[in-house]
Amino acid sequence: MSEPPKGRVVGRVAVTRLCGCKQEFEQLAGDRFSEQRLAKFRKSRCPVCAAKYAEEQKKLALPKAEAYKNLPAGTVISLVMRSDGQWVGRLSADGRVAETRGQGLESTLLTIARQWLAGRK
Repeated sequence: MSEPPKGRVVGRVAVTRLCGCKQEFEQLAGDRFSEQRLAKFRKSRCPVCAAKYAEEQKKLALPKAEAYKNLPAGTVISLVMRSDGQWVGRLSADGRVAETRGQGLESTLLTIARQWLAGRK
């Protein structure tokens, strides 16, 4: 892991992060990578929202075999590969639907199974 950039703070800008929270981004004197750091900052969650997101993901993380085994009989799954290489998945069972998209076939399938099961509780 790299160390945080060092330098004199020359300004602070309020930036909206991925989670929607606004936080200050420090502009440093002589920082060649300011644009990249700002882009990464915008694409990340604030610490509070990151903790909430991690907790939500932990609840969804059933083991793969258990997730598939707990789906009801008659479950209909549709997986479509888009032109950009992403997979779009749709699972319908017991009158409820879960949809997601992902990079891989298996990960997309597992994600929609876990989403559907998490919504059942």
